[in-house]
Amino acid sequence: VVGPGLWIWNAFGTGWQTGLAPALWITVFASLVLFAFFAASMREVWRLTPLLFPYLGIIGILATIWLHQPSQPLHAFVPSSWITFHILVSVLTYGLLTLGAVAGLAVVLQERALKLKRPGRLTSRLPSVADGERIQVWLLGAGAAILGCGLLSGMAAQFFQTGALVEFS
Repeated sequence: VVGPGLWIWNAFGTGWQTGLAPALWITVFASLVLFAFFAASMREVWRLTPLLFPYLGIIGILATIWLHQPSQPLHAFVPSSWITFHILVSVLTYGLLTLGAVAGLAVVLQERALKLKRPGRLTSRLPSVADGERIQVWLLGAGAAILGCGLLSGMAAQFFQTGALVEFS
């Protein structure tokens, strides 16, 4: 959490960044923060670690590769409270959906190991199928609900900027 958090603090100190690398680092940071929160509050979430950390490591490597691609800091643009809320909701959605997808992968791997009757070292560290499905459904449900809030906040921000709820561009 600290590494990506410091990178974001440094990169976003001059304003909101619009490049691919900042978006990937934001996703890594949000996923780690949510993982820490849910691992502390839900007993079996910590068992997603063998899948989540390598995935976030790959995302971090990709973000580092694209680090020198041009991004546009939005210096002149001061986001309104609606847009700030919209960004926070969207980042929260990224994190929840990332964790939900990793929980889904854990379920698929566990089911495959059960069907083949060959549990491995990886599957023995993952949550059970029932726990994995419960975690997955909860995270994806929360992600969908928050995504709905993100859509509504985006429409509100659009309305306050242009007077139209939806503007197709």
